[in-house]
Amino acid sequence: MNRRSLLTTLAVTPLVAYAQTASPRRRVGYFTPDVGPSPARARVIDRLLEGLRQAGWSTDRNLELEVRFAGAGPDGLMRQAADLIASKPDVIVASAVGAAVPLLELTTTLPIVIAVGGDPVAGGLTDSLARPSRNITGLGSFEPTLGIGRAHV
Repeated sequence: MNRRSLLTTLAVTPLVAYAQTASPRRRVGYFTPDVGPSPARARVIDRLLEGLRQAGWSTDRNLELEVRFAGAGPDGLMRQAADLIASKPDVIVASAVGAAVPLLELTTTLPIVIAVGGDPVAGGLTDSLARPSRNITGLGSFEPTLGIGRAHV
């Protein structure tokens, strides 16, 4: 092996190793029972993306965000939930307990995270907060100081 081949190999090897260990693109679904986009919901989604950025996930590098608004009525809720699940996200963030209900009816394996609100135990979504019995986890708004105020939702 000549000197040029050796230097080329040494220069390329770290790039190949990095490419093999680089994070794959992950797909995150966001589901809300809202009829459509609003400034308040846009702020919530921006906060979600900011939190993901702080954890090293970015839509320009390794993250795809699929957002679905349920639309009007229960038919829209189920249709949009099914459409989001069909897009094959790695995880779905449900904006509230009510948004998680149709998702749980349609999938038993896809992880669902409730972002804010309600009592998932009282809502029948899981048996326990400490040990969720299904493919769901997240936050409950039992303590007002931990939740998001109405002005921010």
